[in-house]
Amino acid sequence: MANGIETDGPSTNGESQGRFRRLVELTPDAVFLHGLDGRFVYVNDAACAVLGYSRDELLSRCPWDFVVNDSRDDILALWRGMAPGVPVMVEGLFRRKDGTTLPAEVRLSRFDDGGRDWIAAFCRDISSRGKADDALRSEERSRMARDIHDTLAHGLTAIAVQLEAA
Repeated sequence: MANGIETDGPSTNGESQGRFRRLVELTPDAVFLHGLDGRFVYVNDAACAVLGYSRDELLSRCPWDFVVNDSRDDILALWRGMAPGVPVMVEGLFRRKDGTTLPAEVRLSRFDDGGRDWIAAFCRDISSRGKADDALRSEERSRMARDIHDTLAHGLTAIAVQLEAA
């Protein structure tokens, strides 16, 4: 073992590619790979599941087919300005096959592989973040309502006591 990586023998390029593909398929995040022309050349199972399309359907599409109009300009500007080796992150809304929207965080990395530029996109569903934020806001509103109620109740009680004494 060297630097935490087992080196128990030589491996072929095919074995390395197979291990990499299995690793990418196991990640819960949607993974997309496309060229600068925007056409997908690879999508993992999570990408198919989160958008509701088959692999073949996704491979015949490009990212802009799924970006909701409100997010399109920001994401397109970011995408066009990407420098190789400088990852970027963007949040946006994406349209699923069934028409529902998916709030997602997308991390993009542009890289060169043998003279051709590629963009790898790692997409994470953040809809649960919104639900958690909504729950926190709801709890805060409830707490404020209780505080106002308690403050008013104490004030009204004090006024009632003073009126009775007068």
